Amino acid sequence: MNKKLKVAAVASAAAMLLVGFSGGGAQAAKWITGSQVKNESLTGADIKNGSLGQKELSAGIQQRLAEVKKLKALKNGVDGKPGTNGADGKDGVDGKDGKDGTDGVDGKDGTDGVDGTNFELTYANTFPQVTIANIGGSFASRATTVGSFELPAGKYLVQTDALFRHNGTTPTAAPSLQAALRVADDSAWGLDAGSIFATLPGATAYEREAQGTSLRVITLTETKTVKVSAFGYNPDGSAAGSGGFAADITVAVQKVG
Repeated sequence: MNKKLKVAAVASAAAMLLVGFSGGGAQAAKWITGSQVKNESLTGADIKNGSLGQKELSAGIQQRLAEVKKLKALKNGVDGKPGTNGADGKDGVDGKDGKDGTDGVDGKDGTDGVDGTNFELTYANTFPQVTIANIGGSFASRATTVGSFELPAGKYLVQTDALFRHNGTTPTAAPSLQAALRVADDSAWGLDAGSIFATLPGATAYEREAQGTSLRVITLTETKTVKVSAFGYNPDGSAAGSGGFAADITVAVQKVG
C-alpha cells in the first residue's frame, strides 16, 4: 500500500472509531475525529483486514484502480483477426559459390568386349596384260584365258578391276569388252565371281581406254579353281576388233566368313 493510500485509509478509519473515556464515572461515548489523530500515527496493523471498501478510498486511488481494471481487460481481451499478408520482399543477394566437393571413387573397369572378326586377305594379284584374241561368238570356246587361282571352302569378298585399251593398232570397231571370273560348277556358265563390261566411246585413235570394277560375295563348300578370262562382243555379233584390244586385270579376295 503506497503512502497516500495508507494515510487516507487510516484517517477514514479513525473518523469512525468510537471510544469511551473514564474519569470519575461513566461519560457519554464520543466519536474521535481526524483532528484528534496524529498524522502518520496509525499503521496497517491498526486496521482490520477487509474492513475498508473502495468507496472509502480517495478519488485518485479509485481512478488508479479503474485504470488498472481497464488494462487487465485489454490484456485478456479476444485476439483480433489476422492482418493481410505483407508484400513479398526483394530477392536477397546470391551467396558465394561453395567449395568443390571431393572427387568420387573411381568406377570399376568394364568387361572386355568381344574380339572382332578378322577379315584376312586371301588372294591378290595383277595378271600380266593379255591381248583379247577373239571378239564375238561363244564365250565358252572363244574367251581369252588370263590366269587362274584356287580358293578353299569359305565365304569371300571378290574385287576385280579391269583396264581395257587399244593395243597400238587403229581400231576398226568399238566392241563391249569383258573381264570375267568363273568357278566351275554344275551350271553351263559356272559360278559368277565377277563380271566387268566396258565400252570404248568410239572406234578412233583418240578413244584408247576404258575401265570397270566388280564386287561379288561368293561361298564355296570345297576348294575350287577360279578362272580369269577376257572377251568382247559387237552389237552385230561380228568378230570386228579381234586382236585390237588388251586387258589388264587385277583381283583381290578377302575371306569374310
